[in-house]
Amino acid sequence: MAKPYQMKAVHQRLIVSRYPVSSDVLAQELECSISTIGRVISDMKMTWDAPIEYDRKQNGYFYDNKNGEMFEMPGLWFNESELYALLVSQKLLLEVQSGLFESYIQPLLSKIEKILNNSHHHPERIAEKVKILHQAHRPTNQKIFQKLTTGLLEQKQINIDFYNRAANSTDNRNISPLRLVYYRDNWYLDAWCHKKEAFRTFSVINVKNTHILDIASVTFPTEELNNYYASAFGIFSGKADKIAILHFSSYRARWVADENWHPEQKSKWLQDGRYELQIPYSDHRELIMDILKYGADVTVVSPPELVERVKKEIEKNRNNYN
Repeated sequence: MAKPYQMKAVHQRLIVSRYPVSSDVLAQELECSISTIGRVISDMKMTWDAPIEYDRKQNGYFYDNKNGEMFEMPGLWFNESELYALLVSQKLLLEVQSGLFESYIQPLLSKIEKILNNSHHHPERIAEKVKILHQAHRPTNQKIFQKLTTGLLEQKQINIDFYNRAANSTDNRNISPLRLVYYRDNWYLDAWCHKKEAFRTFSVINVKNTHILDIASVTFPTEELNNYYASAFGIFSGKADKIAILHFSSYRARWVADENWHPEQKSKWLQDGRYELQIPYSDHRELIMDILKYGADVTVVSPPELVERVKKEIEKNRNNYN
């Protein structure tokens, strides 16, 4: 049987053509043989009852729209590249966090698999070619996630018990959920905290109990949220008020020059081959973790307080091996 994307291509070509289209032209456009074109047209007529006729005088195929209605092929049609992309997306959706979205997206996945099977592709074989690796992944409680999502989409306030790892304590508070964030293999919730009367970001895994309240959430313009959350470095929120200047060795610069650490970062090559990266930030914690992973290949130039914090972390690490 002809491939679906081939039938789609022939269908689209015949619809837009004012005159019959020859097998030679169709074969050239589809990059296939004339015999393949014959098989595609035959399958279209048998499978979809496509009203394709052949004009001997003009040596070409055309749609015979005697009833005045334009023929349309049923269903969704994809070429091979689109099918492959769909399959990769399917695998990604399933593996973002095991079981978290499965009940929601299973109907969609079933349709994707049906399309792939009908096109003579085998989803299970193609899936073996895609590998997704998680880093520092922490499983999310599905019931908690569902309630947070419901409150977010229905614009309702939520009462939560939130576990603070740093203080090793649990606090109860009401929040207005603003948006979910998937960052470094984990889920976070940007919200307005009514207890602190300020924007906060909550790690979803640390939300232990939830109750949706029959109270409307407070809302904020998207621009205001972006100004507060997007200007900071990493997951820690807050308006960026400092600029970190980092110098990377000429060796490590081969990788760092292609990395995007922050949407407002600035960079330049130094005369000796090193690479300078300037990063806005407000909270130093995550930035220091990213700096330390480059070891001796990075030097913190400024601000002085960040230089001192990195020095102290390096010294504490060194003391672990004395």
